[in-house]
Amino acid sequence: SQVKPNQVKIVFPSKMAKAEYELKDGEQEVALDQLVSYASMSASDKTQAITFDSNISLVNAGKSKEANMLTQHAYYFNTENELFADADVRLALSMAIDRNHIAELVSGVTASKGWVADGVYSDSSRKKTYREANSETLVSASADLEGAKSLLKGKKKGSFTITSRDSAVEKTIAEYVKSVWSELGYTVKVSALGLDNKGIGDETEFTNYYSLWRDNFTSAYIARDFDVIAIDYTSMGTYAFASLAPFATGFTGKAISLKDLTLDPDYDANIPHITGWQNDEFDSLIEKAFEEKDLGARSTILADAEKILMNEMPVMPLV
Repeated sequence: SQVKPNQVKIVFPSKMAKAEYELKDGEQEVALDQLVSYASMSASDKTQAITFDSNISLVNAGKSKEANMLTQHAYYFNTENELFADADVRLALSMAIDRNHIAELVSGVTASKGWVADGVYSDSSRKKTYREANSETLVSASADLEGAKSLLKGKKKGSFTITSRDSAVEKTIAEYVKSVWSELGYTVKVSALGLDNKGIGDETEFTNYYSLWRDNFTSAYIARDFDVIAIDYTSMGTYAFASLAPFATGFTGKAISLKDLTLDPDYDANIPHITGWQNDEFDSLIEKAFEEKDLGARSTILADAEKILMNEMPVMPLV
């Protein structure tokens, strides 16, 4: 039988070990970009075999298993952009996406069912996940392009940019989403932002540690310099409150400066989520859930809040 590899990991314990790695007599080096190219070929193109030296071991070979990572790859809309101020527009853009197709493009993911990720628990017994207890699917795995077009009738179209990290996975998803939204009449660009580490090795700059790490993506996110931005969101806890509360006024995390151990000069308890979205009914439900001590009862309240979030769609979960 044959095994089709999904991923090959070559792990060096340190940069020094990587630099000192030398091939032994008779060994042949295989470039990583060659592996990527080979893995992405169609079956009919794979006419050449790649042979690995038997001394190269795969990480956890034979012990691989899947686990829920409590994460969502999702898009945040900047609701202060006039194109996305209307909830029907945001909902239509979500309806047009085939999440099953994204799951085919990217390995190790499943189509999202709502904002709360698989693996988050429903209550303290931990016998059921939140998604099992609240089985209603809030976002469709398949696309409804005609339904999306119907919702967009009479709505203003225009140009906007999808901002993502400079990674193969995020760019692949963004290019697919771009193609779908272009069909709806929008002019869409993809901007993949990476790191700008100019100055590494410069002795005069090496003394300033933080100057060596310029994350252009994070800078754009914090400054809200985006129209639509791709987020790999990891739940801050094993219960749904941690995923939903940050969208409520007063729970968005704008609090104290850890550097100065003081209130941020710009502190405002009423600051909305970074998407700019605010909903009074949602805020009220999160306040109610915060006061509820029984986790099962809290989960029911949060399920109602999640329905509002997915109907308003300031955040669009994908996979």
